[in-house]
Amino acid sequence: KESIQAERESYMKLPDPLRSCFVRIPQDTYTDPQEGQSYVVMPDLHEYTTLYENVRTIAQIQKALTRELPPFLLYVHRGGGWNATPAPRGIIQDLYLLPIQVQIAGIFKHLWETAALTDDAERASATALYIRLTELCADLARHQFQLDQFPRAYMHGDLHSRNIMVRRSQTRTSTDQELDFKLIDLEKFSPDGDAAMDLGELLVDLDLLLTDLRKRSDRYHPLALLERALTDAYTEFAGERRDDGFALRVPLAQARFSIRVAKGKTRLIDRFITAGKPNSAASTAREILRHCDSAAGYLESVLSALTSAHTNGASPVPLIEDER
Repeated sequence: KESIQAERESYMKLPDPLRSCFVRIPQDTYTDPQEGQSYVVMPDLHEYTTLYENVRTIAQIQKALTRELPPFLLYVHRGGGWNATPAPRGIIQDLYLLPIQVQIAGIFKHLWETAALTDDAERASATALYIRLTELCADLARHQFQLDQFPRAYMHGDLHSRNIMVRRSQTRTSTDQELDFKLIDLEKFSPDGDAAMDLGELLVDLDLLLTDLRKRSDRYHPLALLERALTDAYTEFAGERRDDGFALRVPLAQARFSIRVAKGKTRLIDRFITAGKPNSAASTAREILRHCDSAAGYLESVLSALTSAHTNGASPVPLIEDER
């Protein structure tokens, strides 16, 4: 019930031009007295399905999706207009570094306490990875001032394929969009956020979907094309706002979300151990370490660019533009 109310409150913070982009949470709530859970019926979502649910048949909407989703998300992040108001000071620590550090501690504490890793070499490798991650966070904390000033954006805060709703447009003419979009799950919405956070999370989510489909190396898969369309659109967005550090905050967000995915999988270890499936628990632990290793790679790319810029007295290197 508290989560539903938090979404209602976030919806009320939206400026009028953005309200049609988000699902409206009705006032009527049903609470199951036995389960203690609350439910709402959202008529706004009639005939919508999540982007995640469309993955298997995404080729059918690929052209419209790559053409129309990036402008929709940019409209949300702009708040319906152009805004160069500075983000709050300390946002790099609050939004990125502190959550990463807290979740790293939780992940490895869980791995060690549950003894999910039974091989000595794997335990040693996990310890080395933990040290690597904590040292990277400490080093980045010393350079965070280089990324701390940028224009704020309206931020969803949990932007992934399960929170993007898609529907074939019902009022389409020759000039209208082919797809309608709505965003759900507004609990973490902020009017003083960072668009790079949302983009980084979405890029990691799309990459995980490609991995699940065993299409990660397919540069022409619709999800890979969507990744590039999003990257190009946000590179232009950052240039318009003179946001030189945007391309470094994206991998910072990718690291944060990779760590979050790893933290979420720790619950699976408990289930497998309770069910007497130690091999499944160990396999999940190895998946968690792979996500953590990916996060370390993202953090290293950011730190390398920051230290290089600091040494040379230059602005942070825009990684996305370099890749292009």
